[in-house]
Amino acid sequence: MGFTRDDFNKMDEQLKKITLQKVEEITINNKIPTTDDLKDSNKSNVINASILFIDIRKSTELTDISQPKTMVKIYRAFMRMAVDCVRKNNGVTRQFLGDRIMGVFYDETDTSGNIISNSVDNAVNCARALHTCIIYSLNKYLKNNVNGKIISCGIGIDYGKILVTKVGMQGLEYDEHKENEMNCVWVSKATNYASKLADISNGNEIFISELVFKIMSDELKKDKDWIRVTRIKNSKKYIGYCVSNYYLNYYNELGEEVKEISDESIETEKEYAMLVEKLDNKYLELSQKKNQLVKTEEQLKLKEEKLLETMHDNIELLDEIYELSYSLVSTLFCKNDLIKQLGLEKITKILNIYYEIGTKMRIKKDDLDLRIVAELIDINIIFNSCNTSYNYLVKMADKGSWLLIRKEPLQWAKDNYKKWEITNSLDKRINSVDNANERRKWIDYKNEILKIWGDVQ
Repeated sequence: MGFTRDDFNKMDEQLKKITLQKVEEITINNKIPTTDDLKDSNKSNVINASILFIDIRKSTELTDISQPKTMVKIYRAFMRMAVDCVRKNNGVTRQFLGDRIMGVFYDETDTSGNIISNSVDNAVNCARALHTCIIYSLNKYLKNNVNGKIISCGIGIDYGKILVTKVGMQGLEYDEHKENEMNCVWVSKATNYASKLADISNGNEIFISELVFKIMSDELKKDKDWIRVTRIKNSKKYIGYCVSNYYLNYYNELGEEVKEISDESIETEKEYAMLVEKLDNKYLELSQKKNQLVKTEEQLKLKEEKLLETMHDNIELLDEIYELSYSLVSTLFCKNDLIKQLGLEKITKILNIYYEIGTKMRIKKDDLDLRIVAELIDINIIFNSCNTSYNYLVKMADKGSWLLIRKEPLQWAKDNYKKWEITNSLDKRINSVDNANERRKWIDYKNEILKIWGDVQ
């Protein structure tokens, strides 16, 4: 049979028609379209929606070491669980890709256009349900019934305007008895970004975009400590908010958790060293441009427009170096082994660049500290500077949005009669907060610290 010249001519005409035809957008509300709802044309339905991707970590390695029949059980159980979690949170599953799925959650509105069901909250609650089911149900049965297997998943979520269009080809010569190879494609930056966030999230982690965090309800923001992070994948920067071990409220009724040790976004010292080398090169480039700019100003040979253009280039380079240095520091959070491998000298060099460039960008010292304060607490603990670690802990209690509690600096404060510093800071926070849930959060922090000290509250 093969692809004949006549087949080529027909296809050629179809491609011409598709590429010349105008793309029309049809706005829809309160419904996520199916393949049957869409026409085989350039007419695309438009919805505002949250996109969730969940991806099994290290699935290639899992497939390599497992029998095909074993993978059938894993994938079927994973997909059944995922679809159920998506449905129960007012979403639909629209892509099955073996080791990952895509869930779509739409903003439900009333007749006046007011949002009555927030797609972002639905997506985040779905992510919580997925991790709860994996850790407290799926892994339990995989471990006991499927050769001791355990999985972990990363989840990425973004929100935006989505164009939904039908793609593929109907049955041969439109014969209804032949299989129709048609599907929907979800075209948007949000779809791509959610997919990437899932790719670079750690096991048992939810990674959401900045927009999702902004739209998300205060209840979900305050229920768990979300951390703003920057991660780099293939030299591209991804910024958002992460949280780990965020389960449904009744998780403590479900018995023992079954999970892997979480993986690393940057898994080896070698890969981390490559990013440090990139930082060094960018820093050298900045120095060279600075020297060039000084000479240009001295010689006064370039026009003002050219001089301004050079300065603009330097500002962009400053921003790139600042975000890269921040990414390297933020990666160290809760990564004690990586901190030890890198050593104090290398980490100090990165921190010096972070502060130097941040100062050049006119960022206040307090703001620079608070952006990496959790990492600074851990770094100083590892390198036996608990007094410095404690100072950052107090600053976090004074001005941070959450508090990282570590026993080592708190024990140092007790031994050196400095407990009053953090308790005073916490009392000020508690007395200055109007929101009941926020006040309760800071009271709980204080009580946890008092328990570590052995004090009665």
